[in-house]
Amino acid sequence: MRNGEASRRIRLQSLGSLVKLARRGVDERRAELSRIEQALAEAAQLVAGHDARAAAEMEAARQDLAAMTAYPAWSAQAMRQREQLELRCQQLETAGEAAREALREAFAELKRLELAQQAAERDARRAALCRAEKRAEDQEYARLREVA
Repeated sequence: MRNGEASRRIRLQSLGSLVKLARRGVDERRAELSRIEQALAEAAQLVAGHDARAAAEMEAARQDLAAMTAYPAWSAQAMRQREQLELRCQQLETAGEAAREALREAFAELKRLELAQQAAERDARRAALCRAEKRAEDQEYARLREVA
C-alpha cells in the first residue's frame, strides 16, 4: 500500500470517527433540549395551577369574611411564589435558547464533517479508478511490448 493510499484510508477512518462523535453530540444536545422543554412545560403547568388556586382563594375571600381577613397575607405569599415560578420559567427559557443554539452548532459541525467525509470518499474512489486505469494501461503497454 502506498503512502498516499494509506493516508487517505486513515483520513477516511478519522472522519468516520469524527462523524460518529458529532452525531453523538447532536443526540446529546437534542436530549438536553428535550429535558429543558419538558421542565419548561412542567413549570408552565405549575404557574397555571398556581393561578387557578389564586383565583379560587380570591373567590373564597369574596364569599367569606374570615377568608377575606386572611387573604392579604396569603396573597403576599402567593405573589412571592408566583414570582419564583416565573423566574424559573425565564431561566428555563434562557437555558432552552442556549440549548437550541448549541444544537444548531453541533448539527452544523456534523454536516461539515459529513460533507468532508463524502468528499474524502469521492476522492478515494477517484484515486482508486486512476490506479485501476494506470494498471490497465501498464498491462496493455507490457502486452504490446511482448508482441513487438
